[in-house]
Amino acid sequence: MGPRRIALAVALLAGLGYLGLSYLSFEMPETVVAAEDCGFLPDEFVGAGKLTYGCRQAWWIRFRHDKEVFSLPPVVTTLGFVGLAVAAARHRRRT
Repeated sequence: MGPRRIALAVALLAGLGYLGLSYLSFEMPETVVAAEDCGFLPDEFVGAGKLTYGCRQAWWIRFRHDKEVFSLPPVVTTLGFVGLAVAAARHRRRT
């Protein structure tokens, strides 16, 4: 596998890992104040720890409102370049 493919694979895994960790660390807000802190409107909160959204939809809304979506490309790009550098160094050492 060439250095470019390794870099692409590392970048893809980094992006999926970032999204996975973000999803796993998400907790559904249980109060109106917590829901508003996550970017939800009071109308979207129906009480008793329930939002009008499912867990995935609520995570995606919070992901966009917290501007985490803007930190994803730099993480993916950085780790992709690290993968490229390591793969190129290993490839150069072999030849």
